[in-house]
Amino acid sequence: MLSFEKHLGDGELADVDIEVDFHQFPGQRGSFKAHRMILALQNDVFKTMFYGSFPKEDRVVITDLHPDGVLGLLR
Repeated sequence: MLSFEKHLGDGELADVDIEVDFHQFPGQRGSFKAHRMILALQNDVFKTMFYGSFPKEDRVVITDLHPDGVLGLLR
């Protein structure tokens, strides 16, 4: 099993930015570099977002999760 966590945060080969703006707590923001293929392999929502009929974006904005929750999802 490959471990991708060591690459989280270095941005090397990343092809998407995940921006978190948690509206319930102003000032709770986060920004993460990520890899579309790895996210799509781990999560059907990301798979549909990046490889389905959605427009291909270089940036994803998440407003309904705390940055710590998104970081946990990315791990």
